[in-house]
Amino acid sequence: MKKTTIILLGVGLLVVGGVMAALLAREKEGKPIASMHHFALPEQPKALTEELAVNYARQALAQDGLDTNVWQPVQDGRLIAWGRRTDGFAVSNMNNSNHVCIAFRSGKTPTRFVGVYLLEGSLLCQSSIEK
Repeated sequence: MKKTTIILLGVGLLVVGGVMAALLAREKEGKPIASMHHFALPEQPKALTEELAVNYARQALAQDGLDTNVWQPVQDGRLIAWGRRTDGFAVSNMNNSNHVCIAFRSGKTPTRFVGVYLLEGSLLCQSSIEK
């Protein structure tokens, strides 16, 4: 009985350790999410336009406490592999036209990316920070 308990406890600790290591490794990859903002739209647009996306991305940055006069949208080549470029700063997801990503910069601070999703009468803006 004691031997079985010790073995089960050891196996349990190994499993927990493995799960923790996997979670820690997963969190190091990708861009850390800084914030998420939900905006209700007065009416459902037919499509997510760049103008609409940039407008709400700026609102998301403002709600994060950033000065939108200082943080400006920029063209970022890293986004080209992810999607298709629009006429301006946004890059549209190749698989979902209601999802765009916009890069913002302010001086030498890390680039801030804002993903904008159009979802049934609302917009979801997810902000992430460059590593």
